[in-house]
Amino acid sequence: GIELAFEVSRGEFEGFILSEVEKILSAMHETLNQSNLSPDQIDIVFCTGGTSRLKMIGDRLNLIFGPSKINAKDSFHSVIAGLAERGKELL
Repeated sequence: GIELAFEVSRGEFEGFILSEVEKILSAMHETLNQSNLSPDQIDIVFCTGGTSRLKMIGDRLNLIFGPSKINAKDSFHSVIAGLAERGKELL
């Protein structure tokens, strides 16, 4: 295979991914709208998967929901944590 290596600044990287980040955030806002919920009605936000670890996404989620509601400690296992939280509610 071909190996390429080059440096990219954070600003350049964020420019490359901006349209995809906007699609993700747009889908989130659409979900809130369809659910008739506002960000202040959300108790906790579990950040799931590697993409959720991007600084650009984290910064936007903090602005929308507030940093106290963001759970990004273990983004690769947060689905399980979310299910456990829901399970506790059902008991």
